[in-house]
Amino acid sequence: MINNNDSHSMNSDVFMMKEEIIEMFSTIVEDKDVYTAGHSKRVAMYSAKLAEALGLSEEEQTTIYQAGLLHDVGKVLTPESILLKPRKFNRHEYEIIKRHATDGARIVSSISVFASCAKIILHHHERYDGNGYPEGLKADEIPLLSRIIAVADAFDAMTTNRIFKARKTMEKALEELECLSGTQFDPDVVKVAKEAFVGLKNIVHSAQAPESNSLQEERFSYYFKDSLTGAYSADYLDYFLQNNNETKLFRCCHFIQISHMQSYNECYGWKAGDNTLKEI
Repeated sequence: MINNNDSHSMNSDVFMMKEEIIEMFSTIVEDKDVYTAGHSKRVAMYSAKLAEALGLSEEEQTTIYQAGLLHDVGKVLTPESILLKPRKFNRHEYEIIKRHATDGARIVSSISVFASCAKIILHHHERYDGNGYPEGLKADEIPLLSRIIAVADAFDAMTTNRIFKARKTMEKALEELECLSGTQFDPDVVKVAKEAFVGLKNIVHSAQAPESNSLQEERFSYYFKDSLTGAYSADYLDYFLQNNNETKLFRCCHFIQISHMQSYNECYGWKAGDNTLKEI
């Protein structure tokens, strides 16, 4: 026979276990995909705020917050060369990145205390018009909590810098949500978001780069370095110049253009040409 004190202790232990598991998964995802540092926590917060504004129960608000923290957990199975790619995905890469919704649901469903999050995670990239993935659900076929996370996820993506796209202001992001209302997003959720997100200016993060001089920064930049010289690529440079408008870390940028390398290689050999490039 279990008394009330034992029951309370068991509930407390389960809660702590859930918190620890969520923290573990969040850490793994963000360590793997340093570019999206803080993304899951903000999506969770935005989602819970929308759920509250929509009048959902406290239990649903808790569930969607947890699902928001875990919505990208499937990316632990996505190759880093795709996660950290500085350009938009090609068709093949896009098909691979799309798997993170299915993979995430599969991972979460294997943990009984998060079973309620699995379906939410599975469908958070469905579109209101039926052109999303993985199942092409539309409108009310998509779970409401998934529709909410879809808006929160997009809002955070739009208000943070991407390597290939500068962030939007909060006002511009809300305008884009409105433009996509009824096609990509649930109109009712967008309507609430326009009011719920107005006071978030101090919360919205504008950059997602690793901390300067950190080991994570070196890992992040690894995929954007020339394999021969170790020099940063133009895409990586573009990213930091884009962020420099806010960080003000750099005052100028110098470029060196090297001409007639082909003639040099033909005359002295490719190895000599490689060594010259490294020296430069």
